[in-house]
Amino acid sequence: MYNYISTALAIVRTTLEIAEAQRALARCGPAAPSSLGNDLQLRCWEGSIATLPAYQGPADLIVVVEGIEDVQAQLLAGSLLLKPGGHLLWAVPSSMAGAGFALTDAVHAAGKGLPMRLTALGCHHALFQVPEGYALPSGPLSVRGSVISGHGRGSRQLGFPTANIDPAALPEAFHALALGVYFGWARVDNGAGIHPAVMNVGKSPTFEDADPKLSVETHIMHTFDRDFYGKELHVMILGYLRPELKFSGLDALVARIEKDVGLARTQLASSRWLKCQAHMINER
Repeated sequence: MYNYISTALAIVRTTLEIAEAQRALARCGPAAPSSLGNDLQLRCWEGSIATLPAYQGPADLIVVVEGIEDVQAQLLAGSLLLKPGGHLLWAVPSSMAGAGFALTDAVHAAGKGLPMRLTALGCHHALFQVPEGYALPSGPLSVRGSVISGHGRGSRQLGFPTANIDPAALPEAFHALALGVYFGWARVDNGAGIHPAVMNVGKSPTFEDADPKLSVETHIMHTFDRDFYGKELHVMILGYLRPELKFSGLDALVARIEKDVGLARTQLASSRWLKCQAHMINER
């Protein structure tokens, strides 16, 4: 599965299951060579992956040996801790494996809408992978629309101004996307500047007064000297970072947006996505 693994985490219910996680890791590939002469050590967390501190990640590989309760929450938490290209191996504890538990239906339902794809499925385990570069499965998707007024929360409450476009005017392929956070390149009014951008497609569940209608909000990582309502916004959507989440408050939401923006900047600096920026430049 992997040529090298540099960081691996195991999430277990009890210390008795650490050996199961170690055996799973051994099947996944050799550890990355270390200039310090240190061998890979499997870091273990006893408890639910939902309570795993964020500083434990990101990881190349996460081995989850938990119960079957709330599989979706476990897979979501794992997807947010993986590096691009990383794998999550979700396994049923051996105590349940002998009870004839089948993982198939639970995994297919729980994995829907997450930023990773199912690559292998057995009776008692499932293997997922976050795509390299968080790439969309169907490839880059270009969308265009006139900038409309929104609720003003992005700039006023969050510190991340956004340009909104009407989802009704967007192509059918766009509406097949899961609700969540994406990144790509953005250009306003066919101008020369093509800038990094993060796009949220969703219904703003953190806000109590949120409009139940779908909104498409793009934060462009550039300082503009004037508003551009009514101008055409062209966004080339390249990657999917995470599903839309409901946060406990504004501080938690802002912290996550900051992380999303950081991830997007890092990915867009790669040669893979810089080629897409060059393609947009040549479209003018």
